[in-house]
Amino acid sequence: MDIEHDAAKHTKKEEIKGSKDYITWLEAYAKTHPSFTSDEYLFSSQMSTNDQENTENIGMLYEIIKEYATKNFILPDSDELGCYYQITYNSSFYKIGYAHGPEFFYYCKVVEPSKEKVIDFNDIMQGKSQFKADLVKLKLEKIAILTSELKIAHIPEEIILDTVAKTYRKTKRK
Repeated sequence: MDIEHDAAKHTKKEEIKGSKDYITWLEAYAKTHPSFTSDEYLFSSQMSTNDQENTENIGMLYEIIKEYATKNFILPDSDELGCYYQITYNSSFYKIGYAHGPEFFYYCKVVEPSKEKVIDFNDIMQGKSQFKADLVKLKLEKIAILTSELKIAHIPEEIILDTVAKTYRKTKRK
């Protein structure tokens, strides 16, 4: 049962990511509902079946964005509600996130244009890597090579980790 559920979820996520249908729905729906939650359908008896399904799927959209962001070394922002990412599509900007506390739900909110940490949904659909991601991957590969060389030279793991941690803390203070 879990395998079937996971397969269906994966298929739905690929459908959301690979087609403009969902993002086009979001764009249209957000014009009349600039802020909504994944459980919105519970509070509206006049919502169409399509809108019900799509508002519920805002959580899958969040997961898609999170997976893309993780691969591209983009951290989520946080506020009093929880964590979120900002995305843009067709010159519209959205905050897609989740709220935690007494209740857990996903949400979408239309926001003002921002230049910081905004992910273009077209990049997600195309699987396009961010420039920064390639640079970070290259730097991490260099660290991995140096770490391997140190281990081959029988430098104790504790010394390697301690040195990296100290260096990180020093650079974090600057």
